[in-house]
Amino acid sequence: MPAKIKVATSGRALISLPPGESLQHSCRRRQRLKFHQTHSAPVMEELHQWMEAQFAEHKTEPNSGLGKAISYLLRHWTKLTLFLYRSRCW
Repeated sequence: MPAKIKVATSGRALISLPPGESLQHSCRRRQRLKFHQTHSAPVMEELHQWMEAQFAEHKTEPNSGLGKAISYLLRHWTKLTLFLYRSRCW
């Protein structure tokens, strides 16, 4: 796996719950929001900084497949990160 992909995907496990735990089971809005603000927000911030650095430091070509994916995420970042600020059970 290319190093860029490893960096971008290394945070996935930090966002998910440990085996056997489920916030949907109890679906307590405040708990869910607090969980995401505590555990997911730092991972998402690190991902955001990494994506911006790819273009700022000319590490990724904007017209490449990865560059297009990063551009998409950056354009939609506010909506993609609403779960960090709103307590809503799905």
